Amino acid sequence: MADTGVIDSYLADLDARLRGMASTKAELLAEARDGLVDAAEAHEERGLTPLDAQRAAIEEFGPVDEIGREYQAELSVAQGARLLRSMLLALPAVHALWELTALWSIGAWDQHFGTKTPPWYLSFAWANDRVVWLSSAIALVALLGCRWAARNGVDSRRIARMPAVAGAVALGAVLVVELALLVATAVFDPHRLNGPLPTGLATLVSLVVAGRLLVLTVRSFAYSAGSRDERRATI
Repeated sequence: MADTGVIDSYLADLDARLRGMASTKAELLAEARDGLVDAAEAHEERGLTPLDAQRAAIEEFGPVDEIGREYQAELSVAQGARLLRSMLLALPAVHALWELTALWSIGAWDQHFGTKTPPWYLSFAWANDRVVWLSSAIALVALLGCRWAARNGVDSRRIARMPAVAGAVALGAVLVVELALLVATAVFDPHRLNGPLPTGLATLVSLVVAGRLLVLTVRSFAYSAGSRDERRATI
């Protein structure tokens, strides 16, 4: 089939409706094009003109609004999975980097700064050490849940928002606990906020990673919002 103008126009309309990772979006559109071209060629072999064959293939494939909702949900799930995988890797890695840097450059905190750590402050430090693993567990459970749902035929539009919510909860927990530790440090001993250069660099890395995870979380909500709103309109 030399001329695929009708199919190309349909795919261009579909492309304009979708928001998501470029690679995943390109794969979905390429698969759609291959399926439409194959269907159109089959209709041509049955005696339809090229133009009518393309129109028949598109009619069988589905209205662009409906297909757009389905594809947008798939893009949302893909973006959410990317967010959750990033959290699983980044949160423990950044925490370990900061702890190892502090151990190397500071050592015993009380001895280094010349102040004894009170018991109430240790509770904040304890929470900061544990929240990373709690947040990683949330991300892991959500990721496995999405995969299970997808493999068991659950409509992607029903699970599109779950990764974004789980990611927001996990990242929010980390940020809240770290902010609480920062405030507690400022109250107890502000000098501890001015640590050695290596810990300052490790803190900067942590902030950059947290900012990147925040961007991925916002994108996950943005991509899932379209499929959710459009789904409501069809109910």
